[in-house]
Amino acid sequence: MDKRKLKILRTEISIPIKEAVELLRKNNGNVLACKNDFHNNNVEKIIGSTGCKKEVANDFYTKYNCDITKAISKINDRQIVFTTSDFEPPQNAIGFTLWAENSNGEIYKTVKRNDIFIPTSDFNYIIEEVKAVSSESFSICGYNYFDQNESKILIKKIEAIKSNNLKVEAFLKKVKEWFIDKLQHADFIVISGNL
Repeated sequence: MDKRKLKILRTEISIPIKEAVELLRKNNGNVLACKNDFHNNNVEKIIGSTGCKKEVANDFYTKYNCDITKAISKINDRQIVFTTSDFEPPQNAIGFTLWAENSNGEIYKTVKRNDIFIPTSDFNYIIEEVKAVSSESFSICGYNYFDQNESKILIKKIEAIKSNNLKVEAFLKKVKEWFIDKLQHADFIVISGNL
């Protein structure tokens, strides 16, 4: 083992000697290849933990100075956006936020954020079904509570929507699956518009 390369590698990335030796052996003593391998492995760990895309994992890994724990935490703290668009809407987009609550008004929490945002243009695919199920007049700029029964009816109505557009079908499937998942733990689904 080339001790000079071992020292260079451990100076450039903070890792235990054993891991540095393994990387150098695996990469035939090429320090640059070792660094790339190390960082690629870390990005894969982030993807495995969060389920995010590689570009997102790379961005957060770089943004938080190669701190895997912080990158995972920040990715998990992001609000999920359901859209048919290829691009995420801007932070101040008009639309609807959905989240799950228990009967005490406490938001259902896990390691990842559980609320979702749906831009108005996409929410329009389900708005008539939402209005039809709402026990009170549906407010596009307030809080709307759907209990377990109403939410299950809404799931059936969303399942009944047919579209020839694959992106719309994928969007409807994600919304339905989100409702099903949250209703395992929540008493209410809240839909709030920001118009």
